Amino acid sequence: MAADKEGEGHQARSDGFGESRRRLFLAALRKGESVLGACRLVGISNRTAYNYRRRDPDFARAWELAAPWPGCRSSSPSSSAP
Repeated sequence: MAADKEGEGHQARSDGFGESRRRLFLAALRKGESVLGACRLVGISNRTAYNYRRRDPDFARAWELAAPWPGCRSSSPSSSAP
């Protein structure tokens, strides 16, 4: 039975960043929330978010489109327009 759990463990593992939380995270970015703030909102670490971005090209693209400022690393988006 241990061998079965070992084989299934990788697929069954969840870090809590499921589809609904990813959508909420992206919505927070679209509203101008920082990455850290969006992570706090959905209850994950920023490391988890960046790991997903690195591993999932679709999520990375959605993040890029959702983030209103380059890099999306500042604590708040720049609101001063030239």
